[in-house]
Amino acid sequence: MLRLLNHANNLLEQEEHDMITQITPQMMEDGLKKLGQLTISEYGQNLSEIVESLKEEHGPERLYFGRLLGIMIKEPFSEVRPTPELLGTKRHWELLPKRLDEPDARATWQFQLIEKLQKESLNYSVQTYSTLDAMVQDVKHETGFFWHLLRAIRKYICEDPEFSRKLDNKMDELRASGKDINVPSGATAATIAAFLVEEVTWLGIASTPLITGIVLLLWYIGCDAFCSWSAEIITSEVWYRDS
Repeated sequence: MLRLLNHANNLLEQEEHDMITQITPQMMEDGLKKLGQLTISEYGQNLSEIVESLKEEHGPERLYFGRLLGIMIKEPFSEVRPTPELLGTKRHWELLPKRLDEPDARATWQFQLIEKLQKESLNYSVQTYSTLDAMVQDVKHETGFFWHLLRAIRKYICEDPEFSRKLDNKMDELRASGKDINVPSGATAATIAAFLVEEVTWLGIASTPLITGIVLLLWYIGCDAFCSWSAEIITSEVWYRDS
């Protein structure tokens, strides 16, 4: 059973890849599909159900969604077990820090992204790590990895009002077209992703499902809500320490 589950994890794209510099609608369609498959595997729900609930400001839905993005980052260094633990999940991801030393794991986009997040942590006074190993050992949980991703991204979106305004305007234009009532199309997601990666260039390290997840989060709550919500999250021990 564990072997089958581990084989299924290839959906999360462990493989090494070049920095993403050009984003196409097909890439985002693939990202939406893989994110949807992960949503079903973890929660038994469709992606459309999960993302629609992101509008709920004080519910647990954003935690559920953030955990999915944390899984994508944590996956090569974990072993998945079919044991429900918290949050009504179907699977538990056990961190195996020794995998950080394995050449295959070190070649993944996840390792490169964690390296970037570790370096970003040095710009702050809390949850600061001098080494990648120290960071992974302390973070451990899926929402912890998402916490660091969120903190790194918000610096670009929330501390640059001009970029935030342009990004919101771009999403408003796309919504006004009336084509994307629920989950945005691959073309719409690609437009937002390209705009985002042009500013936050290191996001090009990540896989398209992870970038797609960030796009969906911004699409459903907008930049202002994202900034106020993420400001609360990065001071929350519940988010940082929960799994």
